[in-house]
Amino acid sequence: QAMLSLQRRLQGEGDGAGELLLVSISLDPERDTPERLKAFSKALGADTDRWRFLTGPGLAVKLAVGSGFGVYYETPPVVYDSRYVLVDATGQVRAAYRGPHLDVDGVLQDLERLRREAAARGAARLAYAAAHWLACYPAR
Repeated sequence: QAMLSLQRRLQGEGDGAGELLLVSISLDPERDTPERLKAFSKALGADTDRWRFLTGPGLAVKLAVGSGFGVYYETPPVVYDSRYVLVDATGQVRAAYRGPHLDVDGVLQDLERLRREAAARGAARLAYAAAHWLACYPAR
C-alpha cells in the first residue's frame, strides 16, 4: 500500500517523474512466481511502466537484497521488517526507510534532493557529492 501511495503521488508530477522506477522484490520466489507477481500487480493497479515486480532464484534474490540493500532474512518462513530503499541512477543507496508506514512525503523530499543534485553544475555539484559521501540525507 505504501508503494501504491507513492505511485499515485508521482503520477501527478511533471518533468523528471518518468525517470523514476519503483521496484518491489519478492523475498519468496518459490511462491511468488513471475505469473503470480504479474497477476498481483494487475489486481493492485500498479503502473507496470513505472513499477516493476521482480523475483529470481532464492539464493540470487537473497544475495542481491542482502548485499545490495542490507536487508537480511531467513526462509522459510520469510520473516523480515519493512524496508524501502532509495537508489540513485548510479546504483548507490541514498536512503533507507524502515517500518510498516512509509513516509511518502519524506521520500518525495529525498527524490527532490536527488533531482536537484543531478541538475547541479560546477561548485554546487561538488557540494552535493560531498554531502552524499558524508551521508547528509536524513534518516527516516
